[in-house]
Amino acid sequence: MAATSNTKQTFFDNWAGQYDLLINRVFMGSVHRRFWEMAKVPFGAQVLDVGCGTGQALIQLGRQRPDISSMGLDLSWQMISRAHQVHSLPKRIVFKQGDAMSLPFEDHSFDQVVCMLSFLHFADPLKVCEEIRRVLKPGGWFYWADIAGSEPLEAVSNWTFQALGAGDVQLFSYREREMLMGFAGLKPKGHQYLLGSILLSGACR
Repeated sequence: MAATSNTKQTFFDNWAGQYDLLINRVFMGSVHRRFWEMAKVPFGAQVLDVGCGTGQALIQLGRQRPDISSMGLDLSWQMISRAHQVHSLPKRIVFKQGDAMSLPFEDHSFDQVVCMLSFLHFADPLKVCEEIRRVLKPGGWFYWADIAGSEPLEAVSNWTFQALGAGDVQLFSYREREMLMGFAGLKPKGHQYLLGSILLSGACR
């Protein structure tokens, strides 16, 4: 069972000030580059990043693709505050505080929804997938990048995050991802490793 939203919010609020330190920035920057290479974003798309942290993924995309409008959503107020501090792009990139289990957007709002290294923290993964399907436009795509699920990796990840005060996490294998997305009404379209054990999964509405 994943930790409560309050536990997660407190953890990430406390981490926000150190989130963009060199080691994490270099690692996440590499993940983001590989992610955007594989997640083909259509021209003029509207993109939502669920669990955006300090917004570095969308900032990287925005610098490469001035045709795209994007929204970053995170549970942590402090992460969103940090995103506003480091963000220096036009108004086509917006950051907002909110809960992935109740996305504050209208139905069919986005061409693409992405989630990078944050899905493991969600307390109700099926509800998040259902919300993602709701806000996707017909034919839109969901891209999910996270540590591939296995019992040893999940045990290590849980020990690490519990020691840091973030509570437990959930990891999903590619088969478990397909089942979860399928239950939510999404159509799984394949998987590919991004970097090390980080698996990218795609699905369309």
